Amino acid sequence: MRGKNLSAVILGLCLAIPTPANAAGAPPGRVVRLSIRNQSLAAALLDVARQAGIALVLAAPAGATRAAPKLQGRYTLQEALSQLLAGSGLTYRRSDDGTYVVLASVRAPDESEAVAIPDILVVGRKTQNTDIRRSQDDIQPYMVWTSQDIEQSHSASVDDFLRNRVTSNAQIGTAMQMVSGVRSDADLRGLGSGQTLLLVDGRRLPGEASILVDVFQPSLGAIALSAIERVEVLNSTAGGIYGPGATAGVINLVLKRNYHGAEFGLTSGLSARGDAATRRLDGRVGLSSEDGRTQVMAAASRTWGADLRAGDRPFTARARALQQQRDPAGFAAVPPASGSVNIVSVSGAPLAFDAAHGGASIGATTTSVPVDYGGVATDGGALYQANAGRLDSSLAADIGGTERSLLSRLRSAFLLANVRQEIGESLEVYGDLLYLETTGRTIVPREPRVFTLAGEAPGNPFQQAIQVSRPLPGYGGVNRFHDRAARLTAGLILGLPHGWKANADYGLARATTRTSSTGLSIGAVSLSGAPLAGQADFLASIIPLGRESTTLTSRRTDFGDLTLHLAGPIASLGGGPLSLSLMAEDRHEHYPPASLQITNVFGLGPRPTFSIGARSIHGEVRAPLVDRVTGPAGLRGLEVQLALRHDINRATRSWTTPDNVTHATAYTAGLRFFPAEGVMLRASTASGFLPPTITQIGLATRYLGTSSEIVADPLRGGTRVGSEHSASLVSGGSTRLLSERARSHSAGIVLTPAVLPKLRLSVDYTRIQKRNEIVAFHPDEPDYFLLNEARFPGRVIRAPLTDADRAKGYAAGVVTAIDTTSFNVGRTTVEAVDVQLDYRVPTERLGDFHVYGAASRQPRLTRKSAPDRAPVNSAGYADGPLAWRANGGIDWQAGPLDLGFIATYFHGYRAAMSTDDAATAGQAVLLQGGSRIPAQIYVDAFAARRFTLSRAPLGIVSVDLRFGIQNLFDHAPPIIVAPDTANYSLFGDPRLRRFELSLVARY
Repeated sequence: MRGKNLSAVILGLCLAIPTPANAAGAPPGRVVRLSIRNQSLAAALLDVARQAGIALVLAAPAGATRAAPKLQGRYTLQEALSQLLAGSGLTYRRSDDGTYVVLASVRAPDESEAVAIPDILVVGRKTQNTDIRRSQDDIQPYMVWTSQDIEQSHSASVDDFLRNRVTSNAQIGTAMQMVSGVRSDADLRGLGSGQTLLLVDGRRLPGEASILVDVFQPSLGAIALSAIERVEVLNSTAGGIYGPGATAGVINLVLKRNYHGAEFGLTSGLSARGDAATRRLDGRVGLSSEDGRTQVMAAASRTWGADLRAGDRPFTARARALQQQRDPAGFAAVPPASGSVNIVSVSGAPLAFDAAHGGASIGATTTSVPVDYGGVATDGGALYQANAGRLDSSLAADIGGTERSLLSRLRSAFLLANVRQEIGESLEVYGDLLYLETTGRTIVPREPRVFTLAGEAPGNPFQQAIQVSRPLPGYGGVNRFHDRAARLTAGLILGLPHGWKANADYGLARATTRTSSTGLSIGAVSLSGAPLAGQADFLASIIPLGRESTTLTSRRTDFGDLTLHLAGPIASLGGGPLSLSLMAEDRHEHYPPASLQITNVFGLGPRPTFSIGARSIHGEVRAPLVDRVTGPAGLRGLEVQLALRHDINRATRSWTTPDNVTHATAYTAGLRFFPAEGVMLRASTASGFLPPTITQIGLATRYLGTSSEIVADPLRGGTRVGSEHSASLVSGGSTRLLSERARSHSAGIVLTPAVLPKLRLSVDYTRIQKRNEIVAFHPDEPDYFLLNEARFPGRVIRAPLTDADRAKGYAAGVVTAIDTTSFNVGRTTVEAVDVQLDYRVPTERLGDFHVYGAASRQPRLTRKSAPDRAPVNSAGYADGPLAWRANGGIDWQAGPLDLGFIATYFHGYRAAMSTDDAATAGQAVLLQGGSRIPAQIYVDAFAARRFTLSRAPLGIVSVDLRFGIQNLFDHAPPIIVAPDTANYSLFGDPRLRRFELSLVARY
């Protein structure tokens, strides 16, 4: 009997980690129907948690074995818990996240305590999250958003929410703005998306693989926002907890697992201009058996995204006009396809008619005529003369102009299904299915639409060679992207003696990435006569040149992950139980051969296979050393965290031997304490690592042979390399590469002053230093390594020095190979400050007001990419993180009504790239009309009203009506005057002001 009681004691647990006040939870006054038999107190509390559908943590096992009274009928939670705990020496409190915590009554409740217990092991907590529940008041500087925050944002997707709300995310555009694919691109601190780890319920998903050998972040855009319970973001290195890839930080999406009732929602969106329509359907059903031991739920969503073309907004047209105004010579150098026929002299000399047409000069190097102009035969060239010096910058009515995609048309599907079954008092088994599918469609041009006519070409009325640009209706391409991922997880949770619990699960996943590019292209840009004909004659002349082709690619990922967790209390300390969480993991990702086929051209067939694997062990300890209330002044609430992790990573390419195997040990250590009432100080340090990618371990070998590669050997009297003995050039990656290493230091203060009891203000400083970064240093430049041989030992491979060599005065043997493969020589330093504000003002008459905000200041992202190059700070440049990102808002709630505003701020940045030389930077400034892109502020508004239905027609108990306005003031993003871009700052949304209406019915 005692073992049975102990198995009901949850993990020797101390107080639950608090979440923001937005978190949902059953209030103590809620009435529930209970049927609790005579049994131990621990078992009775466990039954209450099951039957009431609440999360419950037993922080004080002492007294839990005593007998509890029988409860039968309807009770408020407050009544039920009070009756069960009467005379036990225990009391309870309800934390901000809705968790009920049972603890010794002699000890004051402490909202800030936490334990190293995976979320999935907490009884009554409806989650599959295998990570420990994190909070904004944790030892490390986490940022947390709840489902209500997500709901009020009216974001279009997970990608959109992370870009706009996570201020440490340096991501510029969302998936729908990046018309080259549909994958996620979260980029904490600007270190690169490959250094931000994305998790779902604390678990990894298979990465998205390209047709070559690159592996990117998993595509999470299909996850329904309505299915997310919370978003946890750590803005610093976390390899000691999360393993490889977390050098910049971690984003964990915790999904809802609601096993009670049902809800269905319909959302429709439209821009203020009547276009870019969106639709979304959401549904969820949860069922539980009467005893609460069997629970089943399913959630699904289907989204139809916006479709927007370049002609629907003025960005590209304005950018062209500004380019023509600010840099007329550069604009004429490659005349854009427009609504007219543009003509430019190739030599730069003024255009002059040939002798057959009078030989007169038009006095300018450019001219333009309408597309239906019949040529000199119609007016002797008068129209050429009349438009001398003019070029038309308007958009052509074709795929190269108005019909080019400004946003990808995305569609997504999401499915989440879960079943949990309790067996006896100590065992629970579960199965979980996650399915994600995203498709994208973009319309893109396939050629520059510029034709060259020689001076003597028939049909060219000018003496000079000319470039001609004109519309090409019907010529271009449609690119389609299809990402699909499915993960099936099965596992068990086992209660162990002394408050310990174990969890084992195995996950299988498969991800596929398919792309297709279909369209009609000309395949030639040098024609005779036709480009200057009328539109009908011109189109007829290029029909024989048209070629329709389709490029198909396909890549699959097979993923397997076995994970074991063991957690529980070790000892009782001054501030609570010392808790430990242990984890072991064996993960494998296999990428079978991909395929690439180009119809009417060639098919490459299967591409090489590769695989990535990792074996890991991890432990995390939380030690509350000093009591928050009774401890010594200045050190009250002192708590220490220590995590240690060791990983063995293996990367295998089918054409590369040997495998790349790296061993890495990483740590996280930190503490927090309360030196004064309402003041918490925290500090942490952590390390991390990033193993070489499949691309980085690949190498290529070829023989030096071209004249540009043959170099003189300074140690052999200037003899040319390769003239005495064949010499090979080794380039690309290397299996000898080491993991990139990172270390971060964070320190912060959290203020919750007693005079303002609902105020929380935190300020955290973070510094990340990376070393051993993999750099392609002077690739394919054998002469550099030959001239700097002493500086880079082992890079120039020579035969032994012979007596014949010595006789000739040579100082070294003949060169047989030169190695220009990548180095572990790069270094990066990041410095940032994060600020968070949360202030609630409850009033009796006017409702509750909630003011909140977050800001990140990042003045430094300095990279030293090579020993002979100076460090470059990219913060505040077009290719780096913004110096400031911020958002904040105010929310007013009065009963069932909720109104609010949210503002998002993006600081201005330089028009040039941080690595641009002076000429390139000067050109960027010239085109932009200044050195900086201005700051941007976008204000959103939302309103929600809940209607409770007393008669419950069709079983509906309540209906939520939600309305949102994004970009309330219709601010347009700045125009970016640069070729081959979207021509607007991607921090903005080209849809401009838009509306969204949602209707959610609950059953």
